[in-house]
Order: sequence, then C-alpha cells, then structure tokens
Amino acid sequence: MKPARAKTRLAAARREHMRCRAMERFGLDAGKLVRRALIHQVQTGEVKFARKLTHSRTVIVTEYAGLELTFLYNGIRKEIVTFLPADARETAEWRQSGKNASRVNRRCVAQGLPATAAEYPV
Repeated sequence: MKPARAKTRLAAARREHMRCRAMERFGLDAGKLVRRALIHQVQTGEVKFARKLTHSRTVIVTEYAGLELTFLYNGIRKEIVTFLPADARETAEWRQSGKNASRVNRRCVAQGLPATAAEYPV
C-alpha cells in the first residue's frame, strides 16, 4: 500500500466519523457544504464560544441552521474533528456563566471600572 493512499483513507475515515457524530448528536447531515460553511464561520470569527484545548484543537460553539452546534476543530489541518454533545464538559463553565454574557475586561476590573459594556451608565 502506498503512503499517499493510506493518508487518503485515513482522511475519509475521519470525515465519516465526524459526519456520524453530527447526525447522532444534532440530526445534521454534515456533508461537504456544511463542513465548509462551519469552517468558514470559525475562520471569520463568527462563533459564540471558542476555547483552545491543545496547540491544535479548539472547542467551538456556533449557530448553524437554527441549531447551536458544539464541535472540536483542528486549527492545523483546518478541519472539524468531531461534534461534541450539547452538554459537553468543555463548555460547561461558559454555559453556567450565561451564553449571552459579555466578555469581561480584566484591566477594567483591576482599575475599578465597569467590566462589561452593560455596566456603563447610559
């Protein structure tokens, strides 16, 4: 077996795993167009939540087709590794703090200023 062919088979197996997890967990058929759309959202920053787990893996939460999807993204290969359950432990802290909570500016907190835009007087 040639090494190139082995890589191609491995890539196809990874895509099939990802597609099965999307169908199992969200009822979403994650074909080529859906994958490209989700990867485009990640690359343009149109995500609700992103947390780096390792130097190559990032947990992403984004909205697509009316569904809130949670998946693991490989930034080096630029591909979706797998879809995670909606209540994945990697996103638990973010979900407990409130999905629509603004980011906290730590410099403002240290200086005693309002930490989020919602706290500024109108």
